[in-house]
Amino acid sequence: MSFIDVTNFGGEIPRVSARALPAGTAQINSNLLATATEFRPLQSDSVVGSAQAGAKTLYRLSKDSTGVVRTLDTAGWIAETADKSYVKGQINDDGTERTYVTFNDGTQKPRAIDALGADRLMGVPSPFYATAVLVEGESFTSTEATAWADGTLVPALHEAFLASLPVTTLAGNQISSRVSGGLPVAGAYSMYGMTQNAASPWLAERVLPLDTAKAAGLNDPTIGPQLTGSTLSIPVLCLPYWGKVAATATLSTAIRLIENPRDGSQLFTDPQIAAIVAGLVAHFDPDDASVKTLRTALDAQVKAINSAIDFVLSPPTSVTAPVAPVKPNVPEYDYDFGGGN
Repeated sequence: MSFIDVTNFGGEIPRVSARALPAGTAQINSNLLATATEFRPLQSDSVVGSAQAGAKTLYRLSKDSTGVVRTLDTAGWIAETADKSYVKGQINDDGTERTYVTFNDGTQKPRAIDALGADRLMGVPSPFYATAVLVEGESFTSTEATAWADGTLVPALHEAFLASLPVTTLAGNQISSRVSGGLPVAGAYSMYGMTQNAASPWLAERVLPLDTAKAAGLNDPTIGPQLTGSTLSIPVLCLPYWGKVAATATLSTAIRLIENPRDGSQLFTDPQIAAIVAGLVAHFDPDDASVKTLRTALDAQVKAINSAIDFVLSPPTSVTAPVAPVKPNVPEYDYDFGGGN
């Protein structure tokens, strides 16, 4: 009597020929319990779901929308009349169970679905190309903007800055913006006995009687003395022009009048104007920390020049050599050799 001994059923392998089947497998599995490896037949056919008439595709998602494995065979089924192929993604234990879907007739693009309900086309969408639409009107190109900035904006800001300076006349501006109240506005901190040259206000000068200067040798042409009648002056270039912003309200008003070249509106907002004015005030502040080191160095040089002139005018007188101290007396004594009479 012939019989089939199957102790551990490995499952259905339909694509393997009957001669090449491994032990414990079959080409067709009919009426067997699929959840057991034993050769255990079902008592009867069971209905797990129904598909619409003409269905060509059946696929079951093993996980629900929360990522939990389904325990009932009646849930998770996909039945479609279209001929499709479903392939689970290659990521093991993927909580979303990403699955790829292709249309076997090639009429549509592949898609990707998952247990959470997502359904989207695969691949990267084609880039969006903007459509050019002709809009009639005035243009303002970058070339025009550059020309406007160089030819209009910069001169307007320059004029606004000049209008904020303390003195409007050129001569007064050149003098008072270099020395005010007998002290340099910028540069050295003191004049150290020098005066400002009215003809060349950037020069400080030490004015001396001609005879005094000659007697001290200060008419040496290497120091560049200037002869004026009976006096001689020694010039020092140490009074820089300093356009210190004084009329901030005037500067703000002038900047506010600059118009936008496109529509004629106010170009700078009030906060922007306040920032520009504050920046100019700080930049031209002679007491700002950024120029303190330079002012201190120039001040030391001007002081040294004046000290050198004073030294030449009043050289130290000769000093009498100190008297040597009196040499102390040396004790006198006779040697006693211990001789007797």
